[in-house]
Amino acid sequence: MKKRVLTLALLLSGSVALSGCTTNPYTGESQAGKSGIGAGLGAMLGAGVGVLSSSKKDRGKGALIGAASGAALGGGVGYYMDVQEAKLRDKMRGTGVSVTRQGDNIVLNMPNNVTFDSSSANLKPAGQIP
Repeated sequence: MKKRVLTLALLLSGSVALSGCTTNPYTGESQAGKSGIGAGLGAMLGAGVGVLSSSKKDRGKGALIGAASGAALGGGVGYYMDVQEAKLRDKMRGTGVSVTRQGDNIVLNMPNNVTFDSSSANLKPAGQIP
């Protein structure tokens, strides 16, 4: 039973690690996506909660159920964040506005020549988010 649980846990971890890689649109380098990071953290936290909330004889089963549900929830939240960033980056393409992520925050970097004319308080059309 323990060998089966360990094999399943390793298989789940490997699939999460492989599916969590994305390509940075600015540098072209491969990096970890938020869905993979969220799934990994969710699996660890869920496994811990599963072990603590199970009886002694069912701790392996509790850890496996907790890891699976935590990975699904964390992966879903991370995927939502990745999709949200990609949609915003597509909308801003060609406007001069760059989109970067700093932790859980998405930052729009707008150069001053895109947003305002000199000595003017009126926002230029190119600086408005479509």
